[in-house]
Amino acid sequence: MKICIINQLFYPDSGGGAESVVELIIHELKKLNHEIIVISCSKQYKTTTEEDLNGIKIYRIGFEKYFPFQEINNQMWFTRFLWRINQLHNEYSLNTVYSILEKEKPDLVLTHNILGLGYNILKAIELLKLNHIHTIHDVQLIEPSGILLPNSKIDSFKNKIYRIFTKNLFKNIKKIVSPSEILLNIHLKRKFFPLANTKIINNPIVMGKPIEITKSNELRCLYLGILEEHKGINLLIKAFKKLDLKKFSLKIAGRGSLSEKTKNISQTMSNVSFEGEFDKNTQEKLFKNTDLLIVPSICFENSPMVIYEAMKNGIPTLASRIGGIPEIIINEENGYLFQSGNLNDLCNKLEYIYINKNSLENMKQVCIDKAKEFQISNYINKLLEFNKNSNS
Repeated sequence: MKICIINQLFYPDSGGGAESVVELIIHELKKLNHEIIVISCSKQYKTTTEEDLNGIKIYRIGFEKYFPFQEINNQMWFTRFLWRINQLHNEYSLNTVYSILEKEKPDLVLTHNILGLGYNILKAIELLKLNHIHTIHDVQLIEPSGILLPNSKIDSFKNKIYRIFTKNLFKNIKKIVSPSEILLNIHLKRKFFPLANTKIINNPIVMGKPIEITKSNELRCLYLGILEEHKGINLLIKAFKKLDLKKFSLKIAGRGSLSEKTKNISQTMSNVSFEGEFDKNTQEKLFKNTDLLIVPSICFENSPMVIYEAMKNGIPTLASRIGGIPEIIINEENGYLFQSGNLNDLCNKLEYIYINKNSLENMKQVCIDKAKEFQISNYINKLLEFNKNSNS
């Protein structure tokens, strides 16, 4: 089968968990001898390139106005506002995607995050009457920033106006996949995807031999991810300022606008170290000396990939009880949950885990067994079965 996968970023450009999911899907489908075409963003102005990467045909589409998607975090709010308006009606991307799909004639189109290409590229898929599944990864269609905080006015006047356009562009999609039930329900409650069959399929992982974890008397904690306020990194550092230095240690790895601040603060704390940016090899080294992953988000989370990665290595997670996280972490079975944004609850949970540190060892196999449910092969089987059943 010829399958076209459309996502705003693809290797070597990196983003978040959605990009990791897309890469896993592509490589698994390639292993199954499907012909793969990828469409993603480039940094060039109104220029489309074509390349071959290990037998995968990749089209990279340039930006139409203002700046490329890869530079969005470096822009002033007003420029970003104009850019987002363009994403609702990006003529260059629409025409280019239409031409590519008309030429390639894929049997199935899988769309993921398409913001950088323009939401209106869905019209090309619709006009060509192609078989199509769209996977939602966040709340970008509901809240332009993609960030929902507990005090966010999700149904503000501004968001309602924005949703008039996004709902209209996505109204004719027939098949929707979501990694979490709560994310799907947030959209359905607001009348998105009125014609679609829907399916919950958890994010995929590649299982391997679990990492051998070294032993320690401390409770060695790890934060892996984006260093931004809404991810709870400041809350986490405050917690470790209150904890016993001899009992708890924390390693922080990632990048973001708080990188320099986090680095500077860590240098004043003997039980906190800043590891900088990380790749797959660095992540494995960090996991070897980790008892507990911490995901302290204060914003809505869909289904964080870092939890899956820790789980497959037998490492439990202490995470905020927010978004789709409680759908993959069962409290005191394969991890722990605390009240999002609550410093005292976070500290109390860490103290409790330290006192009951032996429970982490007991959770190891539970985590690994749970992770097996999310193997990429299972994901692809569910995806293709959903496609088949929805067509019949």
